[in-house]
Amino acid sequence: MNTLKLTKEQQDEAIRTIQSYFQEERGEELGDLAAWGGARSVYDEARSLHI
Repeated sequence: MNTLKLTKEQQDEAIRTIQSYFQEERGEELGDLAAWGGARSVYDEARSLHI
């Protein structure tokens, strides 16, 4: 199984991107943990599709 390895800066950017999406598109505020879970889900799905 591949693991997601990102630098601290990359993790922070992924969190900010997910939080921004939810705020702008859905009007919802997302905490860091939830946003990181979202980023991991996107990565896992892309990996399963071999992207």
